[in-house]
Amino acid sequence: MSEHVGNDFTALLNGSMTNVATSLAYDNASGSLPAVDFRILVQDSATDKTNLEYMMVTAGTSSPLTVTRGIEGTSAVAHADDSFVAAVLTAAGLEAVTDMPNAFIGPIHPMLINSTTTALTANRAYFYKFVPTQTVTVTTIWYRVSTTGGNLDFGIYSAAMARLGSTGSFAAPSANANLTRSLTGSVVMERGETYYLAVAASSTSFRTPVLVQAGAITLTSGAGINMVGVLDSAFPLPDPASSVTWDASSTTPIISFFVV
Repeated sequence: MSEHVGNDFTALLNGSMTNVATSLAYDNASGSLPAVDFRILVQDSATDKTNLEYMMVTAGTSSPLTVTRGIEGTSAVAHADDSFVAAVLTAAGLEAVTDMPNAFIGPIHPMLINSTTTALTANRAYFYKFVPTQTVTVTTIWYRVSTTGGNLDFGIYSAAMARLGSTGSFAAPSANANLTRSLTGSVVMERGETYYLAVAASSTSFRTPVLVQAGAITLTSGAGINMVGVLDSAFPLPDPASSVTWDASSTTPIISFFVV
């Protein structure tokens, strides 16, 4: 199912509707009817929430519409003629339209991809800030190796820089490949919360394609802002990670993670 949203569609019921009816007839419409599937509310009037019910419109481009009744914890109830109808974006609807199941996601930061490679500083941890748009369970790290050597450690940290999970130290594998590594345990990340993805290498022999800063944002005070943090003497990844420096000049290895 693919959900849609629209702006300002309202109407009135054209005839009464029983609590089991799945066909909704309307008239006196204004605004644009969204493409299916979309969510509507039906209640006594625009200002009276008596008999409020949320429904999912699953078919129809004009009156009548086919609906699924009593969604999002509301009950299917009878509605009188001229009850108020409106297309709405609810909390559950917002989660549905921003959902990215079975995809790989990663931090968003103001950078440009560079075709060159760079060696990670030995024993330095790199931190990437991100906020998931959907609650996800992370199990696997994805990364790209150009040349390799030494050991690696990947992890996920909370907003308070507590380590929530990691791969633990492991020998860097073959070069010139896209690779994955499982976390020692899964990490549940909540939608809208802040997290940090981290990587550290024990040797300067580990090289990856890099991302180059497109330029730090500058406040009126002259303070630079970016989303990449570094912490020296941090291999294997520490718990917690304290005194992270947000370095506007750092080049950044490409890493990401998979969700179940």
